[in-house]
Amino acid sequence: MTRILAAIAEPFNTAPLGNAAAGAYGGTAPSTTLFSVMTNIVTAVFSLLGLIFLFLTLYAGFLWMTAMGDPKKVTKAKDILTQSVIGLIIVLLSYAISFFVVNLVGTAGGFDGI
Repeated sequence: MTRILAAIAEPFNTAPLGNAAAGAYGGTAPSTTLFSVMTNIVTAVFSLLGLIFLFLTLYAGFLWMTAMGDPKKVTKAKDILTQSVIGLIIVLLSYAISFFVVNLVGTAGGFDGI
């Protein structure tokens, strides 16, 4: 298993390019380690889930406003809103857990964490 992970991580273990890749304000080149790539992927997934929550909330609000007193449509909108809030709570808890684990593993592995 360790060999497989090492083979996957090999393309990402590049040394910084020095001044050629330094930022406009004299910063250093960004590192492209497996740790930073995985952190970026997790952040992107959680951002996407946040957008899905936003769209579900807007959709539920639109359904509720256009229900015109129809109890079936109002119930559907309430159900969508309730389920999206429960989903948001699950996403926030999973983000907190992953943030804790990444920082714990990152500092134990010699990284500075997030």
